[in-house]
Amino acid sequence: RGRIVAWGTGAVRDVSLKNLSVAPGLPVRPVGATLRNLDLRFTNAPVAVPTVDLSGNLTVVAGGAITEAAGGVRVNGISSFSTGASPITLLDGANHFTGAVSATNTGANAIALTDSGGTVLDAVSTANNLTVNAVGIAQSASGVSVGGAAAFNAGTGSIDLSLAPGNLFGTGV
Repeated sequence: RGRIVAWGTGAVRDVSLKNLSVAPGLPVRPVGATLRNLDLRFTNAPVAVPTVDLSGNLTVVAGGAITEAAGGVRVNGISSFSTGASPITLLDGANHFTGAVSATNTGANAIALTDSGGTVLDAVSTANNLTVNAVGIAQSASGVSVGGAAAFNAGTGSIDLSLAPGNLFGTGV
């Protein structure tokens, strides 16, 4: 297990980390560091996404649960979360996903997303339940496939899932 150290006055812009170990572990982001894109691939371990404020995209691939540290995940670009038969749980009220969000898992585990603003769902697929909390919920042309129940809470916003004609919902919306 190594250590990543950043120094100097320049910004760390794009970071891609791949962890093949079954033990999760992330470097600590230096105070004041700014990131554009973050790509986390922990194919044999769960991932707790650190508190980040990205000007670009976020990609998280995990071999276990995808969760987050307290403080929220803020992404101005596209966000993508993928795991096998594990849950995706991103419920911090400080989360803000400006770009489209995709999330995929399999098995008997749910996907739960919270966004402090409006959310645009891209490809979302789970064999279990889906919960989305945001101030307005829309979707791209990609479909939403939910094997269990789907719950959408748009607060004072609206819900528009009409862009993808192939949406599939299991036990109810």
